[in-house]
Amino acid sequence: MTPDQQSLLEAIVDCVPAWYIADTGPVQHAVRLGEDSFHFYSFSPNSPRHDLLLQAINAEVGEWARDMPSPPTRGYLAAVREKVALHWLRLHEPGVVWNRFLSHLDELAYRTHENRRVTRNLIVRHGQEGFVPVDDPDLQSVLDPLAGSPQTYLAIGYQGRYLEYGEVLYGGIEDTEHYDLHPEFLQPLKSQLGPRDYSLHLTERGDSIILGAEGMLAAHRRGKWYIYDAERLQNDLFSTLGEYLVSAHLFGVVLDLSYGGLGALLVYDPNGTVLEQVINADEAVIGGPEPRGDKARRLLAGDIGPIRMSDPRLAKRKKRLFLEIASLDGAVIFDDRGVLAFGAMIRSNPGVGGHFGARTTAMHSAYLWGGRPIKISADGEIVIPFPSRGPDGWCEAALAFG
Repeated sequence: MTPDQQSLLEAIVDCVPAWYIADTGPVQHAVRLGEDSFHFYSFSPNSPRHDLLLQAINAEVGEWARDMPSPPTRGYLAAVREKVALHWLRLHEPGVVWNRFLSHLDELAYRTHENRRVTRNLIVRHGQEGFVPVDDPDLQSVLDPLAGSPQTYLAIGYQGRYLEYGEVLYGGIEDTEHYDLHPEFLQPLKSQLGPRDYSLHLTERGDSIILGAEGMLAAHRRGKWYIYDAERLQNDLFSTLGEYLVSAHLFGVVLDLSYGGLGALLVYDPNGTVLEQVINADEAVIGGPEPRGDKARRLLAGDIGPIRMSDPRLAKRKKRLFLEIASLDGAVIFDDRGVLAFGAMIRSNPGVGGHFGARTTAMHSAYLWGGRPIKISADGEIVIPFPSRGPDGWCEAALAFG
């Protein structure tokens, strides 16, 4: 397999967060290119949709490789990822004109109104259809500043024709007491979706997000498409962290940090091994065997310390407080009982090697010290290192998406 082909296949696997590249793992899959096979892994067997997606990829990857420039351009690999995303969306609902919608969002992403980036919320209604296409060029000068706030939208049919310019009232927003399978800022609009409805969102940061009734389906960020089975990805997070309620509650937190542009390092430390490696313990540590903390943290400890990501009650998780302390420089270290430290500086592990960036080095150190870290970059990338175990032993691997 040539280096160019390797780059193509890595890009394809990278856009499916349920799949990861490693030397071994629980379940092996393959993309086949001629006589070569590119192997990758997942925590659990493919769902029926993932199997159909992999079949579609194997049917077309030969053509993608033949048309690919050498070396592969970023734009070409992005176009292939978009093809994968379109396959995924059509597997959910073949009657929706997904390609037209993606084209419309892409066009809007390059437009401004009064020097501000155009944003948009579209709700795609099942079983209804209007008469005027919402992407009609004659409409855009009026529509550009509309339907971009957290609670306003344009409703359209599966073919993209206008139905309604609407508003979500506070009384119509369903609570997210349990598990968020999408960023929280989209909850007002997500609450309006019926079983076969969809929504598309273009954010102020230029991200495109597509939701179904079950959660996130796809996202376009930093020029790359990612496709999601949100519930499955939440279960994959459980496979890396080892505690179901913690992983279920963290999923929404991680998405909120990612889409909020807030870099963070979250370290689940059930055995307290990372807490022992905090360099600035006198300032940052508020829990565990030796709670300390500087003046500010001692002031806040009574409210921050009891935050429990393992608690099913929203009032005990204090999600918004957790999000705010996560945005401080340094790591948030926590266990099943509460927050142990925030703004923590983690001692570099001797085996960490060379990495670009302090947060990445801290993530790998936390992992090597026995913690279960999640790194969120300021540009939105989410990385979760873990030991990938398969029939041939184990190796270090990472889930990376966002």
